[in-house]
Amino acid sequence: MGKVRSKKCSKIARSDPTGLDKAGEEELGVCADLGPVTVFVQTIVEQLHSHLAEERDSGLNSLSVASSKPAYLEEILKSDIFKVVGPLLLDPSISVRHSAAGALRNLSSVNMEVCERMIAADVLTPLVALLKQKYCGDWVPQSKEKKTKHPYNIDSSTEAFVEAVTLLWNLCEVGETAVKIFNREKLGDVLCQFLNVDTYGLRVSVCSALCLYSATEDNPDAVTNHSLLEEFLMKVFMLKSDGLDSWQLMYLQTTCVGILVNLYKGDVRNRAPDTVALLMKILNASLDVDHVAEINKFSSEVPLSNGSHAEVYHRESESDLKKIFEMDEKCEGVVALLSSQILSLEILSNIITSEDEVWEEEDESEESVEDFGDDMNAEEDVEMKEICADIPSEVYESLTSAGSVTKVLGKIKNIPVNVAQILNEDESRGAKVVRKCNILRSTALICLQNLVEVLSLSDLEKCIGIVDVWTGLGSALEQCESADETMVEALTSAMRALIQSIVSQKAVHTAANQLCAGFSLFHQVYEAVTICKVRVNIIKIIGCMGLLLTRFPKETILNGLNLETLITQIAEHLITCVTSLKLDREGLWLAAEIFDTLFDVFAEDDYNSVLKSTALIPKLKALQPTFKKQVRGERRSLGENAASQHSATAEGGLAPVVASHYNAIEEKGLEAREDSTIVILRKYNNWAKSMNFNDAMENLREAGKRYNDLVGLDLCCGKGGDLRKWEKSRMMRHVVFVDIAEVSLANCKERYEEIYRKYEEQRRRRGGRGSAFFTAEFIVLDCTKDSLKSKLLNPEMEFDIVSCQFSFHYSFESYLQAKQMLTNATENLKKGGYFIGTTVNADRMVKRRRQCKGDEFGNEVYHVRFECNEPYQTYGARYFFKLQDAISCPEFLVHFPTLEQLATKFELKLLYKHPFEKFHELHAARQDARGLLNGMGALECYPPTSGEALRFEEKQYDHARKYVDETRARNPDDPNEVRVEDHYVCRRRNRDSTIFPGVYELYLIYGIWLVSEYIQWLKNGGTVGELVDDVVATVEPLLDEALQGSKKQSKTSQAAKAAPSHALV
Repeated sequence: MGKVRSKKCSKIARSDPTGLDKAGEEELGVCADLGPVTVFVQTIVEQLHSHLAEERDSGLNSLSVASSKPAYLEEILKSDIFKVVGPLLLDPSISVRHSAAGALRNLSSVNMEVCERMIAADVLTPLVALLKQKYCGDWVPQSKEKKTKHPYNIDSSTEAFVEAVTLLWNLCEVGETAVKIFNREKLGDVLCQFLNVDTYGLRVSVCSALCLYSATEDNPDAVTNHSLLEEFLMKVFMLKSDGLDSWQLMYLQTTCVGILVNLYKGDVRNRAPDTVALLMKILNASLDVDHVAEINKFSSEVPLSNGSHAEVYHRESESDLKKIFEMDEKCEGVVALLSSQILSLEILSNIITSEDEVWEEEDESEESVEDFGDDMNAEEDVEMKEICADIPSEVYESLTSAGSVTKVLGKIKNIPVNVAQILNEDESRGAKVVRKCNILRSTALICLQNLVEVLSLSDLEKCIGIVDVWTGLGSALEQCESADETMVEALTSAMRALIQSIVSQKAVHTAANQLCAGFSLFHQVYEAVTICKVRVNIIKIIGCMGLLLTRFPKETILNGLNLETLITQIAEHLITCVTSLKLDREGLWLAAEIFDTLFDVFAEDDYNSVLKSTALIPKLKALQPTFKKQVRGERRSLGENAASQHSATAEGGLAPVVASHYNAIEEKGLEAREDSTIVILRKYNNWAKSMNFNDAMENLREAGKRYNDLVGLDLCCGKGGDLRKWEKSRMMRHVVFVDIAEVSLANCKERYEEIYRKYEEQRRRRGGRGSAFFTAEFIVLDCTKDSLKSKLLNPEMEFDIVSCQFSFHYSFESYLQAKQMLTNATENLKKGGYFIGTTVNADRMVKRRRQCKGDEFGNEVYHVRFECNEPYQTYGARYFFKLQDAISCPEFLVHFPTLEQLATKFELKLLYKHPFEKFHELHAARQDARGLLNGMGALECYPPTSGEALRFEEKQYDHARKYVDETRARNPDDPNEVRVEDHYVCRRRNRDSTIFPGVYELYLIYGIWLVSEYIQWLKNGGTVGELVDDVVATVEPLLDEALQGSKKQSKTSQAAKAAPSHALV
């Protein structure tokens, strides 16, 4: 399971960093009826060109008001008004500068299009000039003494700064252009100084911190002097609330935690324990506050606006002005508290989840979609949820012992109905508090979802009562209005995560009967809502209920009903859902999820009577013609990308291209390979594969397997690069070599025969002593489309070990091809056998593409060009990969969670998967592994040892030299470091310390899949087999292919930056 990142509202930052909007229209003296649109806009433009500051100020105020009116906004966007307003940011009049910044800030908060228009009109140039010319230097806000004497006077200089920084924040949230300018102009360094609360006050520091928090997200280069920024942040952490607004200070400190986590790139695992503990202390302090109590207290002071006791304030009255300002400050404090808690939940979610586990759309667009594929299987192993190795002990301690989980639950609590009514009557203040409270609740639900997904079930049960939480969430869902889409989605997502955590235990949980008691509620919610994501959540929850029910003894009675009756209710609900769907794109997605749920619930034949009584199979078969027709119609509307893919599929896909490429590669011999630029890369890859082989063989030996007793399968064997690995294991009796490229396979056979001849000759010289060399067979086959079993000399032979090295990514052209590849790998695999391999690390590929901010990256040795756009499809996410002297053909991203889910259908259990650098770290310390690493020459020492020469020209080691120089500067007493840079490995003289930024980091070593037992529908057929064969084979693949561009999982909050429930990135 991946993490859930919630969406921001159309990628636009909050319009007011401190929580309160500016004065209403009545304060500006502008009528609600602004007159004819065209005339009004023309009047504003004329005022903006006036030589009188008062006229320019008036025009800007009118523009600010008009930004909230769609008709006027449309006319404004038709004009070139931004080119007029932008220069007014540098107007001689401070009042005009303030109004210009305010008007632009209001407009930037409308939508992304407005921000893009501003950037195109070069508003950033005067904005940057304003910040650098007017605020860098001796500027300080109005003194506290002066402010105390005239509390109602506006400090225009400070307000202009706040508006300008918020405008900058909004523009940076929208596009890369603004971020590039932010970095180029070093605005991060400019804003750092304003974190000094003693000099600039909380208002300035808070808005500066919020802008920095946004700018440093996935962009640590936003600040050049990290040490100086960290110094400022630590000073903020040490501040006490003496003489300061406690809620505003809390908001500032929480935001600074977010900035520091951004500088750490979201990973706090290798940071000083004291620092991590401090960060968690600040987050916990924010979450400690009872927000409901504070809101109740605030509501008791809100002036009534109707009825006989209505309180009306007159701004002409000094006492009334004082009350207004006091209420504004109180409201600002409550909003700051809520904002601080929202941010704390976001940061906590990001700390406990790993970036490498998901592929996501980083923009968090309106739909906040999932880039890839399906959810993780509900029955995934508990080991996948281990947390200790992934987060620091300080964070783990906070979660399990310091009550962080309980505090998160507390934020889901809603305010009383009567309090909400009172607050909503005060539109300028109270309604804003209610909206913030709703955002806090949905963000807390997202955080709870993440906690459920990363904590083991035993840890969760230490922190919370599973039944109590489930019941509380159910009650909240029952009370929630179906129109409140955000909250309904957040609640169902959290409940889905919770029940999937229970299901993953693969045993009858003590709370299972209570969890299965709310079927009628979910049925009602499903009927009441129209949001596809919510309906998918409910389908998955109901499916998990069904799985839990199937684990009870059949005679069990729950809630007065026997199990068969309960499972029949679930089946009937799912049938009703799928037969009543409107088969548009969302309907097809939902149908696919319903089919998947049905297959999970009825994977065993224990309840065939339910299949018969509900006529499930005939009803699903009857849907096939409709689905086929609709899918064909959907294909026509999927766009150019999908059309090209289906065209490629119709013409045989990329298999002929791949085969032709590998057939054309000339076998140049060992000497030529040694002269190749990528020789180190080849040797290192061979070392990694060898260790993977050796681990599997050792496990088989421990399981009692004897020498010369194993049968192996080398899928996509190429020219036989792993022949020696099979030989040196001394475990093999027979190996089947399979490849799509006929010429490559012929080369493999020639190499085998040469090795076989030499081995047997040596054996004869020893008088026949020693084990016989393994026999082999060679099969030309497209492993992604054709069945291997029928091609075997003995179709009934069983494999002990199957290897697929650097090839599985070719199968991810489509669902059917990936499924066929796994079928070939496992159909003859023994129970207890292993499936090992290496493939492309798609998470890193996507990350590298985003870092380069283009479709291509690489160097003179390798090159990657993406031929697909985000959001990536589960299958068919194509790129072109070129590696000097080796590869030059299209490949496909392998979304590993989808592969893992697909593998579970073949009863394969993932024992481990590691990026190459992690695999190196785990193995290089072993004596046998180190000996092999050095013996193979898979490491090259840089700087070279005395008397040794570099393999290549000196200039090709520039990256390594730069790294060594930087390391020496940091550690003058320890100058020699290890580095892997693209195709070079630089080694410390006494031990390895590797970094993998180039080609190496693009690879992932997976394995080992352990076959436990074939599930019945795959091996034996029968009732469920009939269902799978007739429905899955015709419907599921079509659905999968048709929905690649539209199967998107929306994430649940509007303000949080936390994480999807079952994503990938």
